[in-house]
Amino acid sequence: MSWLRWSYRIGFLIAGIAAVVFAVRVLTLPPPTVSVLAGERSPEEERLEAEARRSEAQRQSLTILISGVTCLVSTMGAFSTMFLAWRLDRRQSRETSLRIAQLQIDLERSRQVKVDQS
Repeated sequence: MSWLRWSYRIGFLIAGIAAVVFAVRVLTLPPPTVSVLAGERSPEEERLEAEARRSEAQRQSLTILISGVTCLVSTMGAFSTMFLAWRLDRRQSRETSLRIAQLQIDLERSRQVKVDQS
């Protein structure tokens, strides 16, 4: 098996592992927690804490979204590169087999000419 075929198989394996790791990470994220402090708090403190929690949740969801899009785009790029490499390898194999067939035909012709000359 040529090195090109091994490279695209290894690439598919790595992209699959990356997608699985990302999916596991997203599915195992803990839900946002609310910490309750003992004692009385003013409405202003509660509002600030709620805004901070919302802001943190937005940052986490944005981080997940960006990493998911990055994973998707890089996986698509890897698959397209591997597909193009696979097509190139297949074309080169076909050209090589055609070249071998042409050389065999030329060899038979030269043998035939040599037999005719004898």
